[in-house]
Amino acid sequence: MSLIGKVALALVVVLAIGLVESTVHHRHHKKGSFNQPEEHIKLPRVSGGNPDYHISGKITCDERPLDHVRPYLHSPHWQRVIINLAVTMNGGEYHLSTGTTWDLNGSVQMMIRHQCHIEGLPPISTCGIPYYTTNFEMELGNNTWITKDIDLYKMKQYSTSDCLY
Repeated sequence: MSLIGKVALALVVVLAIGLVESTVHHRHHKKGSFNQPEEHIKLPRVSGGNPDYHISGKITCDERPLDHVRPYLHSPHWQRVIINLAVTMNGGEYHLSTGTTWDLNGSVQMMIRHQCHIEGLPPISTCGIPYYTTNFEMELGNNTWITKDIDLYKMKQYSTSDCLY
């Protein structure tokens, strides 16, 4: 085999290997890195554990069920933490749980962002996409199963009018 044939064969083999490697996804190749924040959330260590509260009910707007609304639980004791998030289905039904991780000090807050018009609270007039934020506190007692039906239309004292655009 001549020198030109050997060089051509070597070049074809190198190109074929390069083509195969470029089409195979390598999981060990990182596309970026994650820098953990310096302020870590320290979870409480309680010997007896925290009770797991279950909160359920229906969310309505002027007595009409609201599906696809996302209520969530949070606590002022744990900033920037969503304890649990749910989506309303089947006529506005929701089910949230606090889990046993968080020491909630006897109460939890529920927040709902929605577009249900609230009686006595007009939307922002210059806003392209107005919405409301309803946030209220729920006392947690000895009963770990809590039922709370919410009619957003009547929640003016717990709501604000906000603007997306």
